[in-house]
Amino acid sequence: MKRILGPLMGLALLVAPGAYATPIKVAAGKTVIFSFDFTADGIIQAPPYPDMRIETGLLLSSFDPAVDDCRYRFFGEMNGVAPGSSVRSCAIDTFENSLEDSGWLDGMLSIALTVISGAITIDPQAIAYDAFGVNGRAITPGVRPSIRVVPEPWSLATLLAGLGLMLVLRRHGPRANTVRFDQKR
Repeated sequence: MKRILGPLMGLALLVAPGAYATPIKVAAGKTVIFSFDFTADGIIQAPPYPDMRIETGLLLSSFDPAVDDCRYRFFGEMNGVAPGSSVRSCAIDTFENSLEDSGWLDGMLSIALTVISGAITIDPQAIAYDAFGVNGRAITPGVRPSIRVVPEPWSLATLLAGLGLMLVLRRHGPRANTVRFDQKR
């Protein structure tokens, strides 16, 4: 049982559902996907919407333009599915989209933030509006995202290599020249 518990816990960490805690600090080399779901219970007006805005909630005190470099990538579905365009900048406060082919207007969307250098803290939310631009009125409350930190490729590779080594050792068992402590010499 103990031999199975460790790998199962490691696997559970890989497939764990997103967390909902914000604000979140994102450091260099990390990617975080923020998924927004307007189809959940409690939303006053159901989708589709004429206009969607994502406010990044960038904490200005965490931003240094001389050091920080970021890329935002936009997706038409939750969890980073249906990729769209991207923007390379940390200093953006609001993204807005009213194009039907963006996939945003159905109320299920996501953005990924990759910090290339430095570190920033953001507290994002998405809001549906009745029109594009300054004349638009909010028609939904702000929706907080579910958050998924994308594992670094080397961390994932190391974990998989460790699991593979454990399976090989388990399969082949102890070597013949190994003396077990519970055996007499």
